[in-house]
Amino acid sequence: MSPARPIQPTPFVSGPFVPLARDSSPVQQIMQYAGDVSATVDMILVTNHHVRSTHIDALGHQVLDDQVYPGRPLAESVTPAGVRHGSTAAFAAGISTRGVLLDLAFGGPLPAAHPITPEDFEAAEARQGVRLESGDALVLRCGWAGVVDFEKPLPGVTLDAVRWMHQRGVSLYAGDAYMPLIDVAEVQELAAF
Repeated sequence: MSPARPIQPTPFVSGPFVPLARDSSPVQQIMQYAGDVSATVDMILVTNHHVRSTHIDALGHQVLDDQVYPGRPLAESVTPAGVRHGSTAAFAAGISTRGVLLDLAFGGPLPAAHPITPEDFEAAEARQGVRLESGDALVLRCGWAGVVDFEKPLPGVTLDAVRWMHQRGVSLYAGDAYMPLIDVAEVQELAAF
């Protein structure tokens, strides 16, 4: 069964005839003049920055003091031609590793703004009879299908849980929990991993 969530495309432009929905992903269809021939070409522009979409180049999107992880200048890492450091190009042929699903929502969705800790991970491992090992991909289930009520924030992975993932050697993270907003000192500490 696919863990993907359905996405309802919505045009970027809004107005009285284009209703906006919180579970919609903006999509814009563009007609472009094709040059010497008397015709236009259809193009579709899609943004993957949406609560129901994921993307693996997330580290290139996090900027601190004009740098992206791991301390690369933003101007040389993210250019109009694409991402040079932290790009998804390394994964063009796919990713092969063991995936471990830790189901934190075994009794129902976690509460809003629940701080996910190493103890949550270890309790799920014990309950499920699994153990995350170095190189594993961690797939985390919190029971949230995106933001249903914007007044109730999603559960978030704590900095201690990020440290735990690093200590276990987790190679890839996917889940329905947000990484928390942390202060500059914590970001610098993470960059030292």
